[in-house]
Amino acid sequence: MFHILLENPEYENYDLDQQITQTILEFPEIEQCSPQVIQDEWLAEYAALEFLFPYQERKKILQMASDEMTHIDYSEVAERYKIPKKLVEIYLTEGYMNSIGSMLNL
Repeated sequence: MFHILLENPEYENYDLDQQITQTILEFPEIEQCSPQVIQDEWLAEYAALEFLFPYQERKKILQMASDEMTHIDYSEVAERYKIPKKLVEIYLTEGYMNSIGSMLNL
């Protein structure tokens, strides 16, 4: 859904190898001067993330784990929000949360 909103034929890249390489090397450093197609990939994923697993919900999960001095059950969170466990693990890292927080001025 979010790819459709961001699609711009001017920035399409059909060189899948190049796009994967750029995405792996530059993702999620959106602040860099990445090619527009990479920025669009990041924005599409971020939009989907916010739709499915909002930043404020992630902050609550992290705060609750900190307050209770417990570990986060990534599998349970993944099931609750219907997203892959690996993405939960990534999205709840301190670096990722700080990066998104600074972009949102939070």
